Amino acid sequence: MISEKDFKKKLIAKLNLINLGWENGDLDNQKKKKADIVNNQLKIAIEIKDDTKHKINFSEKSGEIVINSQNLETMNARLNDAVRSANRKFKFYPNHRTVLLFRTEFSIVDVFCYALKGLHSYSLTQDENKKLKYVGRKTKYSQYNQKEIGCFVIWVDNVYYFPNVLANKERIMEKIQIEKIFGLEFKNTLKI
Repeated sequence: MISEKDFKKKLIAKLNLINLGWENGDLDNQKKKKADIVNNQLKIAIEIKDDTKHKINFSEKSGEIVINSQNLETMNARLNDAVRSANRKFKFYPNHRTVLLFRTEFSIVDVFCYALKGLHSYSLTQDENKKLKYVGRKTKYSQYNQKEIGCFVIWVDNVYYFPNVLANKERIMEKIQIEKIFGLEFKNTLKI
């Protein structure tokens, strides 16, 4: 995976070929917290987060698939830290639609999205039957930490669009909108 700095530079150049006005948000001295890429004319802010902890490798010796950091609770915690950070930055961009772009080498995108949204949790009932009862999704932070994020983009072997159903309406970026802006066709993730 190329460095985030080089990725951001190339992405800004690509975005400017489609629509002018994209700039490195880190160079804005007027904002306390800054998104990575901003277009103030189109009112769009993009934050890039790298997920370097979760990888899938193929052992050449045994031919087995090896998944590093397969603990979904740890994955959820790390991804939620990134979500919280992006959410805080986007508060400094009122009236902007927002995108949290994850770069990862974890190619099972639906598992990535599952960990991002929160893990399904169950508890045993207290009656004599001891049945499992669904109690909701477990996540490191409150779902409120996603309100400022219009959508998620997962950049791996392909580019995936993952809607954020918890986003404030004015922040939302639909798949068709983001495809036009990026000049790419995005794949859908499963509804998780």
